[in-house]
Amino acid sequence: MSSTASSGLERVRRALRHAPGLQFLAECAYRSPGSWLFRGDNLEWLREEALVAQLPRAYRAFARYCTALGPNPVGAELLLRTIIRRRGGRDEDSVVAMAIHGTTVCLDLRDPRFLAIPNEIRRGLPRVLKRFLHPGDTFLDIGANHGTFSVTASRLVGASGRVIAIEPQERLANLVGRSLASGEAPCAVHQVACGSEPGETELYVPEASSGAAGLHKSYSAGALHRTARVRVVRLDDLVASEPMPGKVLVKIDVEGNESNCLRGATRFVAERRPPILIELNPRALHAAGSSVPELVSILQNLGYRHCLGGPDLTVQSPLTPNITDGNILALPNDEHPHPSAHPPC
Repeated sequence: MSSTASSGLERVRRALRHAPGLQFLAECAYRSPGSWLFRGDNLEWLREEALVAQLPRAYRAFARYCTALGPNPVGAELLLRTIIRRRGGRDEDSVVAMAIHGTTVCLDLRDPRFLAIPNEIRRGLPRVLKRFLHPGDTFLDIGANHGTFSVTASRLVGASGRVIAIEPQERLANLVGRSLASGEAPCAVHQVACGSEPGETELYVPEASSGAAGLHKSYSAGALHRTARVRVVRLDDLVASEPMPGKVLVKIDVEGNESNCLRGATRFVAERRPPILIELNPRALHAAGSSVPELVSILQNLGYRHCLGGPDLTVQSPLTPNITDGNILALPNDEHPHPSAHPPC
């Protein structure tokens, strides 16, 4: 891009930042942190009447609009985010405890991220976790968001297991607690962020999707957003007194802060040797001053040499810096390699 074009683009960005109404329209029309929610099969569940019937009237109208237009409905993001804005601070029906094929999850209807939850419950998530969690085990969910992993894990580990969810967004942490309270497993929900050192920091939450919320401004605050002050803890300190029966499975999805999270978890990892389901997002890691090779190096130093990748975490390979999967399950050295291991990613 020429310097003139680059300068012009920056002027447009500055103008949008000073005109939030224009920025809102631009995000909805072109790209926002939540645009992916309105593409592919994320909206397919809106055709399921038993699920849509549980929504307030305005959201049922949104569902009819999307169903009428078919896949990738034009204007869907603008319509939903306008509904959310016009409803403003109404609390009485902004949360729905949705029954999804036998699992109940509390959805925050002020957050477009709720659109992804039914498909996460209906599709691959239960199948994937079932391979790694059994009755009596512990699931540690770092970056729980709406809690779909935690709620699914609760059914799998049962009354003799335990679920520990960590989510810095106050509203979502409360909803995860409500969802887990009706589940089978004993649970704990901590409204904190995990890092390498204890303290406080800003959390940036994009209006378009809470799933892109994070501690790093250049990644999470590029679009319309709000901020909140949150407490940061070391995972080693947080779980020191937590009962964790059986084997432990860990999920880490913290929008770039994965390296710092692991730096604060060395004692716990050394003691429990858990498989770690972790997101590898190069852009988010860069915003945090890290990278995929650095994150892989931290895992290797903690004793992880292989991983499972692919859509359903079935492809085994060595854990190397050139790995290209967006999500992997890192395996500790004492985990036996899968007999049909594949070449490196």
